[in-house]
Amino acid sequence: MLKFSKQKNSPGLGLPRSRKMRALLSLFESVGRATLDVAEFYSDILTYQRAILRHGWSYAQELKVIHKQRELTRRLYELRRHHYIVARKIGENIEYKLTDKGIRAVLLARLIEQSIEGKYTTIIIFDIPESERLVRSQLRLLLREAQFRMLQQSVWIKKGDMFVAARKVIVELGAGKWVTVLRTQDLS
Repeated sequence: MLKFSKQKNSPGLGLPRSRKMRALLSLFESVGRATLDVAEFYSDILTYQRAILRHGWSYAQELKVIHKQRELTRRLYELRRHHYIVARKIGENIEYKLTDKGIRAVLLARLIEQSIEGKYTTIIIFDIPESERLVRSQLRLLLREAQFRMLQQSVWIKKGDMFVAARKVIVELGAGKWVTVLRTQDLS
């Protein structure tokens, strides 16, 4: 196992002290990048082998760019079709903007991505006023999609440590002053 010591002139960076070790790490990085390049090259040959044989390598590269553009266009179309984004033409450019559904999806992805399985249970308690009905329904929808279980209309629970992620999502929703997030180990 390699051990790194910190240099005196660069505190906190954790750089190896010896030139040999730095050279070795640089070599590993170069070999790693070269390996990825070779893997991509091989993948391109397998994917575009007919185009390469018939028209040459430059044609295959142009085809690859066209395929990437088509895939991007297809994905944007799907996002628009499912109402995650809206498109607006400004001059010759197209501007994409997240809808409320898209914002909820991004927040949900963050919530699920940052959850930590373990011995903790996360409890969310809220009392959002009637004037903020939209925020309340968005929060309930997010909690349902993140697989929280409803104990009461305004008390939701989930096994796992989602405290930090839930706080961030609640602040982004603008519901921080009405929501309490708890993390406990004592729930049976």
